[in-house]
Amino acid sequence: MAYIDTSLIPSLQLAEINQYRQIQDKNRRLVSRTFLFKFLKEMYGFSDFTFLYTDIKRPTLKDTNIDFNISYSKSLIAVAISTKNKIGVDIEYIDHSFDIKSIIPACMNSQELKTFEFLKNSERLNYFYSLWTYKEALVKLLGGGLYLDLKEITDFKVNNLNICKYQPFISNDYSLSVVKFNK
Repeated sequence: MAYIDTSLIPSLQLAEINQYRQIQDKNRRLVSRTFLFKFLKEMYGFSDFTFLYTDIKRPTLKDTNIDFNISYSKSLIAVAISTKNKIGVDIEYIDHSFDIKSIIPACMNSQELKTFEFLKNSERLNYFYSLWTYKEALVKLLGGGLYLDLKEITDFKVNNLNICKYQPFISNDYSLSVVKFNK
């Protein structure tokens, strides 16, 4: 079990977390908040971790320019923190049994689909997850949630927004994408 320090987490957040029925969901949130708040306390001297929420329910820390984003998949948690720019992160377990073809029409535009079809079968799954995590991180960054059409997210449109993309290799089992505004 990962380290959890509930003394760092405000009581309203603890009450919200305790409403989750699945213990794994509770623990993911407790671990990620512990990490986030401990990091901010040690690096920046923060002591108030009260959340404010944007009009689209995205949590922010009050009285600070720090932005953060959190993603969970299987046994990993990704926490992205920025002191200068808004940030988005997505991590996904690469599930070889998942039928990606069932959701490709909802998330790939014609150019991405051409690239997908051009790839060897052995490369398609990684391409899909790389694209999926990139677009999910962008959705989280832009704050559009389910209202954004994933097929409409293209590199050209993203470049016009001056967004930086980072996709480090973390393992053969996971895909990770971090995006942020470049100012």
